[in-house]
Amino acid sequence: MKLLSSLVALVGATRVNELQQAPDLTSFKLSPAAVTQYATWSADQSVGLVPDLVPQGETLNLKLNEHSNFFKTSEYSISVTGRNDKKLDTPVRLARFHTYLLGKSTDLRVGKQGQRKRLFRVTSHRHGNALNNMQDMVFYVKDRKGNVFYTIARARVKAFGFRGNFLALGKIMTHVQRKGMGKKNDIFRILYGKCPFGGSSFAKEPKCGKMAYTGVAAFNNWAINWYEGDAKELRNNKLSDKYESVADLAFEKESWGKASLHKKQVWQLNVRKGDTMIFVITAVLNDIIRAQEAVNLKPTHNFFNMDMR
Repeated sequence: MKLLSSLVALVGATRVNELQQAPDLTSFKLSPAAVTQYATWSADQSVGLVPDLVPQGETLNLKLNEHSNFFKTSEYSISVTGRNDKKLDTPVRLARFHTYLLGKSTDLRVGKQGQRKRLFRVTSHRHGNALNNMQDMVFYVKDRKGNVFYTIARARVKAFGFRGNFLALGKIMTHVQRKGMGKKNDIFRILYGKCPFGGSSFAKEPKCGKMAYTGVAAFNNWAINWYEGDAKELRNNKLSDKYESVADLAFEKESWGKASLHKKQVWQLNVRKGDTMIFVITAVLNDIIRAQEAVNLKPTHNFFNMDMR
C-alpha cells in the first residue's frame, strides 16, 4: 500500500512539473490556437490571454517597438527577447498592434501583411468629446467575436475641465503638467469582465469582475509598474512597501522614422508573474493616449486622426 501511494505521489509530482514547465519559445508561434477561448475564461482561475506567455517561475523579457509612417497611424510590434535577463539567440516575433485611422480601436494581429488574423481588439468605450471631458477613459479588451475579457480604465488628465483642439490651451496645460509633475502617476485599473463605468459603479455593471491588476504609470515618462489586485495606496499616489510589482516597462530609446515626422520608440517589458498580454496591451494604450495628449498639429477629434481617449 505504501508502495502504491509512493508511485501515485511520484506520478503526480511529475505531472505538476510538466504543467509548470515553460514552453519552448524558440518554436512558439502566436496564433488563434494559442489564445484562451472565452468559453473557458474565468476571472477566478485566469490562465492569461495567451497561457504560453504567462511566466512559470521565471522572468520573460519582451521588446515593444513602435512603427510609424507619415500616412499611417502607429503600429507596435512585440517580441520575446530573453528569459531571466538572458537574451535568446534569436528574438521570437509575436505580433503587431494596428491602430486605425478612422476608428477608436486597435487590433493585435498575426500573419503576413494583407493576411493578418486578428486575435484581440481593444476599443474605446467612453471616449467623450472635446466638450465632454469624462472623468475616466474606459477600454474593452475583446476576442475576435466581441466577447470582453478585460476592462481597462484610466482617469483623464484635466486641463480647465475640457479637451482642446489644435494647440488649444487645454493641450498646452496637459503638456506642462506632464513635464513638471514628476511625483504624480497615471493609474490603470485593469478589471475582469465588462465594466462600462470602469468599475466605479458596480450596481450598474453586473458583468464587471474584480480588479486583476493595478498599473502605475509615471506621469512624466513612459515607465509603468503593474501590481496584482487593487493596490489602493498606490492608486492614491502613496508609497507602500507591501506591494511588489509583477511586471515593469522601461523606455529604452527613440529615433526618427525614415518616412515620418514622428519619433519611434522602443520599450523593454519584464514580466515576472501574471498575464503578459494584458501588460503589453496596457503599454500600447499608454503610448496612444499620451500621443493624443501631446501638443501637436493634430486636433483631438477629426476625420484623419484616431483618438482612443
